[in-house]
Amino acid sequence: ATKLNIIGDIQLQRSTSSSDAAINFGSNANNYIYGGNSSNVMAFATNNVERLRIGATGGLSLGNGYVSTDPGSGNMIISGNVGIGMATPAYKLDVSGTINATGLSINGIAISSPVQRGSQQFTSSGTFTVPAGVTQVLISGSGGGGGSGAGYSAWCGDEQGTVTRIGGNGGGAAAVISQSVTGLTPGQQITITIGNAGVAGGVGGTTSFGSFLSLIGGRAGGNTTGSCYYAANGAGGAAGGAGGLGGDAGGTTFFSGAGYGTGGPANSTAGKPGFLVVEW
Repeated sequence: ATKLNIIGDIQLQRSTSSSDAAINFGSNANNYIYGGNSSNVMAFATNNVERLRIGATGGLSLGNGYVSTDPGSGNMIISGNVGIGMATPAYKLDVSGTINATGLSINGIAISSPVQRGSQQFTSSGTFTVPAGVTQVLISGSGGGGGSGAGYSAWCGDEQGTVTRIGGNGGGAAAVISQSVTGLTPGQQITITIGNAGVAGGVGGTTSFGSFLSLIGGRAGGNTTGSCYYAANGAGGAAGGAGGLGGDAGGTTFFSGAGYGTGGPANSTAGKPGFLVVEW
């Protein structure tokens, strides 16, 4: 059987002249729950000291320093430090773990979310998505290098067995750039085109960052022409940059084009493809 079974309300009063009431735990009455009719508060005490109070408007105050202060409806005030995920907090709020927040203010001043810095390199065409919080990027890259021209080699059937040979001129280096692009929108998708390498004797492709900028590929190096005992260099690649001098027909390259186009021996040599690096 139950020790006490009550159907209906229970009303506690300290006396007929007081509508306040307390429920004591233990014989010394140091631990109790107190209800104040006049103040409309509910308090909890241990060791005869009030530790926690629910105010008249529903606010909660905890700790010796603020327990008698009404924080206002739906609010809570705590005296001391608060630890989340830790047993011994050393700060007003001490968290062990990840905090997720939609905003941060220090001394009443809103602090914007920090932008995570990074970079992305493209060696083939693709799409760049502007990261969160980013409105400006730094672009570095180049177009494709032009291919070198064909070399010339001839053997003259004289007593000395003279061989005349000279390499084709180097292909032109592509345009190279390091430039800021502004006015971007987070989440915006930008088409990246990487310029192809110029085939032997061909033009390098154009590298582009959407409609914001384009890097022209290098021009083709000129072919070497000549005859027995004589050979003349063709013109170096133009536009993106001048091509270097060609190597000899044996395959040794004395100078390559300025960056991408390479000097060709008797057989022609392709340039190198472009690239693009986006930093934020």
